[in-house]
Amino acid sequence: MERILVAIDGTPSANRALDHAAELAKRLDAELLIVNVINVAGLSEKKVYDKLARMGHTTVGDLRTAFSQQILAPAADRARSLGVTSLRVISPQGGTAETVSEIARRERVSSIIVGSRGRGWIAGTFRGSVSRELAHSAPPEVIIVP
Repeated sequence: MERILVAIDGTPSANRALDHAAELAKRLDAELLIVNVINVAGLSEKKVYDKLARMGHTTVGDLRTAFSQQILAPAADRARSLGVTSLRVISPQGGTAETVSEIARRERVSSIIVGSRGRGWIAGTFRGSVSRELAHSAPPEVIIVP
């Protein structure tokens, strides 16, 4: 079975990528892998996670997972509403582009679909965007949705 991977982060651009990926998966009768990489790149975000973890008597890892699930659950529902019949959600930890590339290799996906702008606009300015990095290094075709 053909597999399509869509990497999402809850941004409008990622939501457009999800819609595109769902339509393609439906048309090709492919399995859709919806991926949200748990990655706290900025120190200010980490401080927020740490503060929330202390207040809720939980771990930072549990909070990250909960936030990821708040992105993945509605995305899976949206894909199903668009007619996708076979899908999985994946919530790994790591660097976004590297992790998405690794999943693409491991799962033997035919396409990776991402939005052109994600949450990390500051990091993208200095290090390069995730979509750009994937376009240059990922094994399958990469479709960047504006």
